Amino acid sequence: MNHYQKLQKWVGSDFKKLKFQLFLQGNDSEYQIFNRYKIIKKNNNTVQVWERGDCQQTFGSTRLALSWCIAEKFQKYSLANKISAIDTRLQHLKNDVNTRIQIAKQGKNKEFRNSVANKVEIKLLRQKQLEKELTECVNLAKYFHYQGTLNETARTSNHKTR
Repeated sequence: MNHYQKLQKWVGSDFKKLKFQLFLQGNDSEYQIFNRYKIIKKNNNTVQVWERGDCQQTFGSTRLALSWCIAEKFQKYSLANKISAIDTRLQHLKNDVNTRIQIAKQGKNKEFRNSVANKVEIKLLRQKQLEKELTECVNLAKYFHYQGTLNETARTSNHKTR
């Protein structure tokens, strides 16, 4: 019996309502999100988001993949697109930095190595800026998820407020 089935047995009839709000971990590299998305960690340090058998997006971290799923679920498409676009730019920038560092190591001329080091320093500053923007996007996705959970709890609650 997997985690999903155990949870279903434990929660009982409320599970049908709850499964659209849950993050469930299957094995070490797989997560079921909102009973809609599947997040899969790959060996090449990337994370893929699958929906209905199709790969929707590839990200550099599970945190970003989950944030994208939250934004999509709550129809915050501009946020989802922003997360995807910034992450893509960040991954390209990281690859560029690593390539330039390798080129600098192979250079025999000190002036050339210094020139490459200056370019890498500028790119590292840009990398920090992109990481900060992604953190803001993740926090916004967390907020939408929290608000959505509160709204869903209030909507499905048996208690009436006065």
